[in-house]
Amino acid sequence: MTEKNNRRVCFACALGVFVLFLLIYSLTAQRGLSWQDSGEFQFRVLSGDYRWSSGIARAHPLYIAIAQALSVTTSWLFRLLGANPETTFAGRVYAINFASGLGMAVALAFVFSCIRRVTGHYVGAWIAVTVLGFSQMVWWMSSMAEVYTWSLACLAVELYCVVRLLETSHPLRWMAILFLANGMHAAIHDFAFLDLAVLVPFAIWYLLRSRGRLWVGALTGSVGWCVGAAPLLFLFGEEWRETGLFWETVKSLLFGREFESVVMGTGPVRWRLVLSNLALVGIGFLNPAWLFAIASVTRTVQDGGEEGRGENRVFRIVLVCLTILHFLFWVRYFVPDQATFILPTAALLSVWVGLGVERMKLAPSRTIEYAFLSLSFSILVPLVLAKALTLHDFGMNRMRQLPFRQEASYWILPWKHTENSAKRFIESVADMRLGTNDIIVADNTAAAPLQAFVAGGHPLCGRIISFQDRISPKEMKSLLDGISEGRKAYLVSPVPGYTPCGELLLSGCYRFHPEGVLYRILPITGRRSRPAERRGS
Repeated sequence: MTEKNNRRVCFACALGVFVLFLLIYSLTAQRGLSWQDSGEFQFRVLSGDYRWSSGIARAHPLYIAIAQALSVTTSWLFRLLGANPETTFAGRVYAINFASGLGMAVALAFVFSCIRRVTGHYVGAWIAVTVLGFSQMVWWMSSMAEVYTWSLACLAVELYCVVRLLETSHPLRWMAILFLANGMHAAIHDFAFLDLAVLVPFAIWYLLRSRGRLWVGALTGSVGWCVGAAPLLFLFGEEWRETGLFWETVKSLLFGREFESVVMGTGPVRWRLVLSNLALVGIGFLNPAWLFAIASVTRTVQDGGEEGRGENRVFRIVLVCLTILHFLFWVRYFVPDQATFILPTAALLSVWVGLGVERMKLAPSRTIEYAFLSLSFSILVPLVLAKALTLHDFGMNRMRQLPFRQEASYWILPWKHTENSAKRFIESVADMRLGTNDIIVADNTAAAPLQAFVAGGHPLCGRIISFQDRISPKEMKSLLDGISEGRKAYLVSPVPGYTPCGELLLSGCYRFHPEGVLYRILPITGRRSRPAERRGS
């Protein structure tokens, strides 16, 4: 096969990977509004919020722009076809969820191309993308509104650029693309800065080895990075201009607000939550095909990276550094949704799977067998676990229960086209016909779909209050004092840790009467508020 034909076949296979997984993710994408961060992203896209209140680190401006472009385009098409407002809104929400699957399909196409160029074979590349694409957490993130899949797409492009740099005789072009991709990655997620810690030393080594002009390469990479990171740099400049505090703005960029101790690993550790996240991550690795990664990593460490061609050795060293860095970050990043941050590590391990398959010299006929094995484990393991946990009610008890949400199915099943608990919750609240002066108090998880519904042009109530509002007890009390004057106040979860201004609301001065899916807040006459111990959210 000539080199030209080989490139055509490789492109056709990568395109096939993209189309296949895009179809799968589009069919299994959630159809409606979502809880927690996914609902937050839906709200931000629908309202055009590029900044967010949690700091620059959680702004993700380029992801918001991508999802908003898809949402607006869908809205325009639906209106062109004469759809009613409700159908148009549903289409916009689906488009936001679909954006995640699109990003993951891009990532898998580049993972395939990267492994194919390193190994020279297709078998390892096909097995790697099936192991990664069908793994539980990757599929889960690809069917809901989430930023991590587009972060993964940028990481895959970075790896591909490293491979092309090691092969090419025109380095400046690929140097510019490499740092353009990392800049775009930074405008999507702060994971880019972990990659940058490896890519900058690699670029310096590459320029010195190739006897290129270091300053030319540095200028090329810097310009490419600044172009890609332009949305992030704009937010940085705006916040710096508004506050006048440079180092506080840098902290906002790297950690966001109130997340520095968590990012640095110095915050408190809730071990029950950590173990739950480890168990959730473990579901995606209950696939024997991941053993190829262990064999490949072990052999690379034993050989000291000396295996194969010079370019192959360098790529493996870069891959080792990235894998270690992302794994160490993930394993000590103790947040409630720690499991979702496994995606970069899983993607890098899938590349090791492809390299391991190439080392085993598997016949092309075995590709279908291992691909089918991966798909079987990816579907059967979550189904069996979710059913078993649902039947025996084991390990899924929480301090509070969200309306209509079955916890085992929600967290374990990766496909979300049948997950409609947040949608049913919103419909139930809408059916309560709340007044324009009424308020709803909710934690961030429950507030997100409520806010997204309102951002879509649906009046729901006078005000939605969540932890993001950082409302003081004094302000909350003034709002509640108007309850007897025609205003009603409702709470989603009267549970410590899930109640904004819990020191006031849970002080014993208010009672909570169930009405529909909410609790109506009613004052207890003759009781004075007393301070309550603050609980984390």
